[in-house]
Amino acid sequence: MTVPRTGTDVCRIFLTGFMGSGKTSVGRRLAARWGWRFVDMDRWVEARSGRSIPDLFAQGEVTFRRYEAEALEALRSVHWVVVATGGGTVEIPGALERLRTWGVLLWLDVPWAEVLRRLDPAGRAERPLWSDPDEVYRRWVRRLPLYAQAHGRVGVEGPIEAWVDAVERLLRGVALCCTP
Repeated sequence: MTVPRTGTDVCRIFLTGFMGSGKTSVGRRLAARWGWRFVDMDRWVEARSGRSIPDLFAQGEVTFRRYEAEALEALRSVHWVVVATGGGTVEIPGALERLRTWGVLLWLDVPWAEVLRRLDPAGRAERPLWSDPDEVYRRWVRRLPLYAQAHGRVGVEGPIEAWVDAVERLLRGVALCCTP
């Protein structure tokens, strides 16, 4: 894994991947192991907007992505943080470049069949984009090449602790900030 050097240690880990890939679960555990802060961008957007993700999507995906872009910009000044990005953050113009420059971007890669298994009908009901399953599949396919531009990839199979271990293995050798 090659991480661009900017003269400072890496103090931000960004997790990307499709919905249901485990970004929040892995991010929480990794941050807890390291004693770093954890930020879930979806929760940040909800707190900042005072509205739920489905409510924001009801106003249009553009509204949601605007808040998401603001969250990303705010994270530029936060150090010692593990961030679970939104699944579509990589589609915001310029976001992929910022994620790759401001920290280490890791892709939690989940096959389509596993997405469907994890997001059973009850889980899909909570996600505004699931109104059209064919469109959701097209989004997954469209985002794959964007996710593939991450610094590293973790296949998410087996128990969650194994995913966190895999992320830590990928980060070996990267000069990380160790204390706030």
